[in-house]
Amino acid sequence: MRIKQIIYLLFIAIFFCSCGSKKENASIPDLSQANNMNIMFKMDFDSTSKMIIKTVPIKDMNKMLQLKALLNSEPFPYIYCASSGAMNFYKDSTLIYSFAFNTEPELRHIAYTYNSKLVAVTLNEENAKFLESFKKQ
Repeated sequence: MRIKQIIYLLFIAIFFCSCGSKKENASIPDLSQANNMNIMFKMDFDSTSKMIIKTVPIKDMNKMLQLKALLNSEPFPYIYCASSGAMNFYKDSTLIYSFAFNTEPELRHIAYTYNSKLVAVTLNEENAKFLESFKKQ
């Protein structure tokens, strides 16, 4: 009888400790080694129908941390193939990870492959504007 009470109390303690605690997204790749990145924006098509891509290099660690934080969001319920750009994280000149994003109001999300699964997280309006602000650089 005493063992049942201990198990019951342990279960209650675990339940209350886990409630209300916001955990980081467990599906985020390790980007701790990244020391530079770039953001690529799809701009338009040229006269030969080739996509014009604007690449913005980022070496400022504070900006990189802010951009990494965008990945720790709520899951996005749908994954669309349409993207408006990509974020690439590098260690020196070696690509660590690439993330596609879409900043269009109905499609705002960041998508990437992690552990052989396609993952998408929500990109809220404020974060989409932050990401788009790099396009003006």
